[in-house]
Amino acid sequence: MPDTALVIDDLISPRLNSMQQQVLDQIGGVRIDLDPDALIVEAIERTGLNDFGPAGFRPRLNMYAAAIDADAGSTSVNRLILRNRIVRLLCARLLLTDLLNRYPEIHEIQIERPIIVVGLPWVSR
Repeated sequence: MPDTALVIDDLISPRLNSMQQQVLDQIGGVRIDLDPDALIVEAIERTGLNDFGPAGFRPRLNMYAAAIDADAGSTSVNRLILRNRIVRLLCARLLLTDLLNRYPEIHEIQIERPIIVVGLPWVSR
């Protein structure tokens, strides 16, 4: 088995190889900013858009960021992953709002029966 394999005997205490541990050690001291305003600014900078649509998402964003901040057991790596996820979702919201503003006729499309797909995603090699 190559040295890059991550062997987990226990989800609480994974054994890491030296490279993986070095990455964790390097990022361990980095402060990951979860300020909702900073996350919004980053999404705006990435997309070049600034219309998020109705502001009802803000209280949920604030609560989500606060919950991550309050989790004393969250590592810097986990915080970075969650931060990137939030920014990605904010970018998606900006892009969707822009699409709906440019093509308002989308709101008029009738969906007779929704299509619901249940199951794990397919991954082929």
